[in-house]
Amino acid sequence: MAYQRFQLFNKLGGHVKKPSEEELREKVRELQDENNQLVGRKWELELQIASNDPNINTEELRHRLKNVEQQIDRGNYQEQLKELLTKIRDMEIERTGHSKINSGSPYTI
Repeated sequence: MAYQRFQLFNKLGGHVKKPSEEELREKVRELQDENNQLVGRKWELELQIASNDPNINTEELRHRLKNVEQQIDRGNYQEQLKELLTKIRDMEIERTGHSKINSGSPYTI
């Protein structure tokens, strides 16, 4: 298997395209949007469960809440974001000598 990969690598000329900073930033934005949508859905479900409305089936809502929490856990968004932000930071430091990634500003992404 490794030999086949090596042969394919040689056929392609041995050149692997590194993702650019902008591509990594776009991926960070996409992951943040996905995570924010799931967390927003989770909050909505929690509010509906807490409302004590007799017309709401709380068991169904709890089941949906559990599914959303599982999606968040399976997505592993925090680790992916941390890894991508570290790559961007390293690229910026290599290019300019400093990075604004750890500044906490939402405008750095």
